Amino acid sequence: MKNKKGFTLTELLAVIIILGLIMVIVIPALVKKFSDTKEDKCKIYTETVEKALLTYADIELPLNANETVEVTLQYLVDAEYLDKYDVEGSNYKISEGITIPVDTSIKIQKNNGEVTLFDHNDGNGNLQLTFSVGGSNKNCTKNGCS
Repeated sequence: MKNKKGFTLTELLAVIIILGLIMVIVIPALVKKFSDTKEDKCKIYTETVEKALLTYADIELPLNANETVEVTLQYLVDAEYLDKYDVEGSNYKISEGITIPVDTSIKIQKNNGEVTLFDHNDGNGNLQLTFSVGGSNKNCTKNGCS
């Protein structure tokens, strides 16, 4: 009997087809996971900004004030309510491919101790920030992005 070495063409093709099918299943799942990660970073930063604004309102505005103030992200950073991120022109770089303008402004309304946050997108008290993610804009709240 002859000692057989190597693989037949059929065996090699079968392995290549199986690996191809695995890649077709795995690659889209990985791409979605990376996309979800960027969205999660936007949501987390939006929540961080909201907490910074509430802290600002508690410290800077009198307890029973009935007033509305407007602050920018730049002010919150300068006053050390937010960490300073890398500045790219007129944007903060939150992470690779995710930026937000430093001049983004948010209105804070304090009414008898109750604080409501308003942004340029809505007036219902839900803070929504607009991020540039990979060249396209995402509007995010602490609950999700669109």
